[in-house]
Amino acid sequence: MKPVSDTIRARRGARMFARRRQMGISQGEIGNELEMSGAGYGMYERGINGIDIDHLPTIARHLDVPIKWFFEEHGAAWASGPDVPAVVQRISDALPGGPDREWLASIAEALSQIPTDRRRVIEERVSIYLQGLVDAARDPSST
Repeated sequence: MKPVSDTIRARRGARMFARRRQMGISQGEIGNELEMSGAGYGMYERGINGIDIDHLPTIARHLDVPIKWFFEEHGAAWASGPDVPAVVQRISDALPGGPDREWLASIAEALSQIPTDRRRVIEERVSIYLQGLVDAARDPSST
């Protein structure tokens, strides 16, 4: 079975490819703006490489999509990873004023790329930390 991150990259890449073709833009055009070759950009579309976070705004501009577009169809893939949605939900619950979906999506993607044994330790520590923040927000005198 392919790792969750490979499945996410492949689906995202296929969407990027279809959108770029729809827009009539070459890989080289986007690659030039990213200071990489068209073939390098093509590796994003083929799902070989994950997208550099610094490249997202430029790619989004060329494809005429919001950044959240890159994360919209990945919920099902994350759900197949062990406990990733649970920790992301805990992070969302701890954020004052509600979650920033793009930020949460990037956290879920990053967590999905960490080996399972290490991810569980990180998720446990994040959960403990977030619970402390939530408790402190409810009772400021406890800090």
